[in-house]
This record gives sequence, structure tokens and C-alpha cells, in this order.
Amino acid sequence: MADDMEAMLRNSLDAVDRGRRWAMLGFGALVAATILALGIVVWTGTQMAAPPPAFWGAVNIFWTAFYAETLLIACCAAIVMFHVSRVGRTILKSIELLKGNHS
Repeated sequence: MADDMEAMLRNSLDAVDRGRRWAMLGFGALVAATILALGIVVWTGTQMAAPPPAFWGAVNIFWTAFYAETLLIACCAAIVMFHVSRVGRTILKSIELLKGNHS
């Protein structure tokens, strides 16, 4: 019976590891998207730096940077929330299975 509990615990820990890998993959995609958004900021700045007044070009750059950083913060918060909830559910499930086998 101890081998069964060990196997269940191993499966739960493997599920947590898979979740962490997906979270890291998502974080990498998020970093790439942020770099792309910041590239758009630079591109917008170069397009606005021509004859129009420099003030409006700076305003557009600040708005685009604001959107990019807000998106980054929101996505990072979502990644953390999903990862913590998944790990918590997995740990609670293993504890429940462990207590259920001893009763």
C-alpha cells in the first residue's frame, strides 16, 4: 500500500512539474510579446519623429509603452495565479488521497 501512495505522490509531483514547464513556456512567450510591443514603441517613435510636432510623437510612445507594460503585468499576474492554484489543488488532492488510504 505504501508503494501505491508513493506512486500517487510521484504522479502529483510530475503534474506540478508539467505545469511549471507550461508556465515557463508561457512566460517566454510573454517576454517575446513584450519585446515585440516595445519594438512597436520604437517604430512608432521613429514614424512620429518626422515633421509633426515632437510632443504628439512622445504622447503616442508613452501610450504604447503604457499598454505594453500593463499587458506584461496582467499576464504575469495571471501566470502566477494559475500556477499557484494548480499547485495548491495538486497538493491538496495528494493529501486527500493520502488521508483516504490510511482511514
